[in-house]
Amino acid sequence: MTAVPPEGTTGPRRRELLGLGVAAVAGAAWTPTSWGPPPSEEVEPPLRRTPQRRAARPKAKLRAKKKRGLAIGSLVPTPFAVLVHRRLGLGHRPGDLAAFDALGGDDAARLARYLDRELDLRAPSAVDLGRLAATADDGRRFALETLARRVYGRRPLFEAVVAFWHGYFGGAENTRRMRARDAAIREHALGNAGDLLRAVGAVGPSEDLDVGEDLVPRLAAALAGSVPDSAIAAGLGAFAAAAGSGDQIAATIRAMATSPGFFSEAGPTPRPAAHVAVAALRALGCGPEHFSNPQVAEFLLDGIETLGGTVPSALAAAGPMSRARVWSFLVRLTRFASQNGRRPFDPVSLTPSAHRTSAAFTDHWIGELLGKSLEPLRRQALVEVLSAGRAEGRRLDLSEVGVGDRVRSMVSLVLMSPEFLAR
Repeated sequence: MTAVPPEGTTGPRRRELLGLGVAAVAGAAWTPTSWGPPPSEEVEPPLRRTPQRRAARPKAKLRAKKKRGLAIGSLVPTPFAVLVHRRLGLGHRPGDLAAFDALGGDDAARLARYLDRELDLRAPSAVDLGRLAATADDGRRFALETLARRVYGRRPLFEAVVAFWHGYFGGAENTRRMRARDAAIREHALGNAGDLLRAVGAVGPSEDLDVGEDLVPRLAAALAGSVPDSAIAAGLGAFAAAAGSGDQIAATIRAMATSPGFFSEAGPTPRPAAHVAVAALRALGCGPEHFSNPQVAEFLLDGIETLGGTVPSALAAAGPMSRARVWSFLVRLTRFASQNGRRPFDPVSLTPSAHRTSAAFTDHWIGELLGKSLEPLRRQALVEVLSAGRAEGRRLDLSEVGVGDRVRSMVSLVLMSPEFLAR
C-alpha cells in the first residue's frame, strides 16, 4: 500500500516518487513555501530496484534510454498528435489532439495541414491582451503579454519560433528595445533570414547578427531537441534553396518536420524548465480568465522567472533542467489559491463529475496530460496514491481530509513523469 501524505503537505514521499520512476530529486518531499529550490536540488537519487520492479521491467523489452539526464522507458508509444504539439509547438491544450486528428485521413495529411496553418505568413498571430491584469511596470506587462501568447495563443509553433529568435539574438538592455525587437522578430520570424537580421539590427545591438552554419541545427534543437542528421540536412538544403524567398524560415521548418525520423522517440531530450511550465499551463487549460486576475498573473510570472530568468529569455532557454525547481512549480501550481480561496488550476475542480473513483481520476489525467496510457505497473502506482489502500473502484469522498491533496499530488506526478518532460 502506498503511504499517503496528510492534507497540506507537498505530496507523496520520496519512496513513492522513486517507485514510480519519476525524475525526482533528493528534495522532493520538501514543502515549497517559496519559489526557491530545496537545499539539495542538484542531488538526484538512483531508482530503487525492487524484485517487483525487476520482474515488471524485463531488460530485453524495457531498457531505459538516457539522453541528457532524461530516462524514457515507456512501452506505450506516443500518439503522433502529441509529438507534433510537443516538437512543433509548446504542448497541447484541451481539445487540440482531437482537432489535429480531424485534419486528415492519415498522419502525413494531418501534418501537412497543421504546417499549412502554423507556417502561414498571413495568418494572424495576435491574442486578446486587453483583459490582462495590471502590472507594476512596463517590464512586467511585456513579460505577461509574452507569457499569455505562449500559453493560449492560437499559433504555438509560431510562438516557439519567436522564442527561438529571442534566444538567438540575446537580451536587450531595456523594455523599450525588447518590445521593438519583439515586433521585428514577429514580423519576420518565418520569413527571410536576411530581412530578419536587418530588422533586428535596426533596433539596436544584439549578441548575434549573423546567420552562421549553426542556425539550422540550433533551430531544430530549440523546437524538437535531438533530431536525426537527415532532418538537419533537409533543413540546410531548404534554407539554401529558399535564400531569396520571403518564406525561407518557414520552408526550412517544413523540410525538417517532414523528413524521416523527425518525430522518432529514440533518445528523446527533455524540454527546458520554462517550456515544461508553459506546457503544464496549456494542458490544464489556462486562458485569458486566469491572466486577468492580478494574483494569478503575478503567481505565474514569478514562477516562470524562477525557472529561467525573465520571461522572453526563459522561454528561449535550452539549458539543463533543474528538476527540483520544476517540481516546486508543478506542486504549487496545482495547489495555488488566491485570496478568495479559489484554486484556478485545481485538478479536483477541473475533473468531470463522472470521474470520481481513484482509477477514473487517474486515467482521466493521464489521458489529458500525456495523451496516452501508461504501463499497468506505473498506472497502478498512481492509482494507489489516491486509493490509500481502498478499492480503486470506490467513489472518492472529496470532503475527506487528505483526498484533495492526494488528487493534486497524483496530477503533479503525471506532470513530472518522463513522458511529460520529454520533447
